[in-house]
Amino acid sequence: MTSPPYFVTYDSFDVQRLSYLAFDWPMRRHMQVGAKYGQLPVTGHICLPPAFRSWYEQDFRAECTVLGRALRAYVDGLRRHVAEALRVVAPGGVVVYAVANTVRAGRVFDLAGGFRELLTEAGFTDVRVTPRVQEGRRILPAGRDPRTGRFTGDVGSAGVREYVVLGRRS
Repeated sequence: MTSPPYFVTYDSFDVQRLSYLAFDWPMRRHMQVGAKYGQLPVTGHICLPPAFRSWYEQDFRAECTVLGRALRAYVDGLRRHVAEALRVVAPGGVVVYAVANTVRAGRVFDLAGGFRELLTEAGFTDVRVTPRVQEGRRILPAGRDPRTGRFTGDVGSAGVREYVVLGRRS
């Protein structure tokens, strides 16, 4: 069970910088899933799961913007991770991810749905998305108010909905 980095919510590399220093791990920012900057444009057909496609093509204008390139690279990183999870999980084994959908520009960024699609695409079966009961304990801080963009502690207005995504290896 794990939780993936969130798409441009915060820089996971910066958040984990002390861990890299403490354990003397190599700091390879370019290998971090979810990095917003430093993604070079690519050419050719880009295939994203339906949950992310309109964000990439319409909202982020594909490879023409930092966010378009960042979303494509984010999905590529998640695909590599999910493929590796499928490889190492024993037949009959289960993977579980805690994820959160956020609100961007007044619309839901459906990370849970996109993760479900990536698990299915990779070959996991019996993939399920279950809302996480939120009783004061959260995966993420409440987040930003979708109207003002300011950080808020109000769970009801924060635009964050948490889920557990489960997949089984056949």
